[in-house]
Amino acid sequence: MSETDANINKDMRIGDFLSALNVVSPKKLEMALRLVESHKLPIGKCLVAHGLVANDELPKLLELHGLLRKGKIDLEQAREAFALARKQGSSVRDALAHMGYDEILEKQNIRMGELLVAAELIDAGELEAALDLQKLCGLPIGKILAIDLGVPQGLIDAVAKLQTQLQNDEISHDEAIQKLKRMPLEFISQRIELDHQIGFLDLLVMGKILDAREAKTATNFANKNELNIDTVVKSFNWLDYNLVSAISGLALMLEFGYVTANDATEFVKTKVHAQAREEDRISLYQFLLACGFLTEAKVRKLTRLMLSKLSDLGNIIDLDLSSDTPADSVKEIIMDVYLKDEYLRKVLTDLYGSPKNLINSAQSMVNLINIYGTDLDKALLCLARERYKAYLPVLSK
Repeated sequence: MSETDANINKDMRIGDFLSALNVVSPKKLEMALRLVESHKLPIGKCLVAHGLVANDELPKLLELHGLLRKGKIDLEQAREAFALARKQGSSVRDALAHMGYDEILEKQNIRMGELLVAAELIDAGELEAALDLQKLCGLPIGKILAIDLGVPQGLIDAVAKLQTQLQNDEISHDEAIQKLKRMPLEFISQRIELDHQIGFLDLLVMGKILDAREAKTATNFANKNELNIDTVVKSFNWLDYNLVSAISGLALMLEFGYVTANDATEFVKTKVHAQAREEDRISLYQFLLACGFLTEAKVRKLTRLMLSKLSDLGNIIDLDLSSDTPADSVKEIIMDVYLKDEYLRKVLTDLYGSPKNLINSAQSMVNLINIYGTDLDKALLCLARERYKAYLPVLSK
């Protein structure tokens, strides 16, 4: 690799890297960049949300991009390694080893989580849980530790710097650990204290979406019929379903400690009726792609299922469908299923058999994002926590 090429690679942005590997076209890259600006999300995750990159392939591409920028590999080696990893379903490390580049890997096994555990800043159980969450949402481990455990961003940045120094033999492992042990004195934990005094109904009343009398009626009905309070309130046809759903998502954020009680109450009192611009909105389909719940294989399976059960599909979305329905009309309707949240939500739960509470939680996250109640990172992690809580450690459906 020439010095000029090395300098170019060092400054290559992830979007340009993906285009160079022919993973995405420049036109589709531009489309994803609009989502980057509106939701402040890394370009990789936006590409996943648009279905342009598979969720399980994103970490491989990010790892190769990092190796390229560090001058460990050139563009052609990155292209070959990704093609091999994709074909064999293997890791980047295995692909590079297969290609005979073992020396590249010698310094690539220093993990952020392992350093934090060794320095006793988090325990092994917390790291294991964070890694399980990563499997369910695909976010960088540093981002998960910051949001879920309240590890200060300054500490995350410091660990990343120490990782680089370790890889470059600028510091020993023991020196790095000792530096980390002294760092908590410099950083204040950002972990949010859980407040179980404020819940879903409280937020609705505070936001004047529901009055106290309606809240009491909903509670009594839910208790008498052994129903979830969310389900009861969402059935009130005089309320805006999407708004109620968004508040349900906010309550879940509050339960997991991803938002403070003060911020949640301030939001419902002053900002809850904001609406994202059409170009900034994210759909349920995009969100489920971004979190990895929907994959290319699952989309194909779901599409085949709809085609094989047209009558059932019609009943679910209130349309008259049968084997006699023209092919062009069927194609258009199936496209509508993926484009319309209400259709997709019903089809996933009633036809595909996805857990209703999980899909409803995903819809709540989408609706909360679309009224600027949270960012996409926190929403993805919140849904991962919901999946992790109910289906430890990985939801296989």
